[in-house]
Amino acid sequence: MEAAVHFAKMNHDVTIIEMADKLMPDPPFVMNDLMLRELVATNGVKAQTGCKVTEITEGSVIAENKDGSVTVPCDTVLLAMGWAPDASAGAQFEAICPVYTVGDSNQCRKILSATSEAYEAVKAIG
Repeated sequence: MEAAVHFAKMNHDVTIIEMADKLMPDPPFVMNDLMLRELVATNGVKAQTGCKVTEITEGSVIAENKDGSVTVPCDTVLLAMGWAPDASAGAQFEAICPVYTVGDSNQCRKILSATSEAYEAVKAIG
């Protein structure tokens, strides 16, 4: 959403295509949610929620929602696909050293959880 606001402020016509039924379905902080929603609204950013991108063509993004297909004309696409935990990245090093997975590699959550987990991992190394 921050990128959408940035490009809208640069006089681009911006449309967010969001899979969830609302923008920021699980905001990390209420104030972030309120601020970003206001920035999106005041800068003319449009949003298509409940849509899944199915195709990117030259000149458009095609998405599907509960009513069918939606085509959004465009000349530029910025993909912000979210994140998914993947603790397997360090597995290749387990034979030569201890591996500790911390933060979003275990589960996406707030920074306090990630830093606490990192602190415990460092303590375990000794």
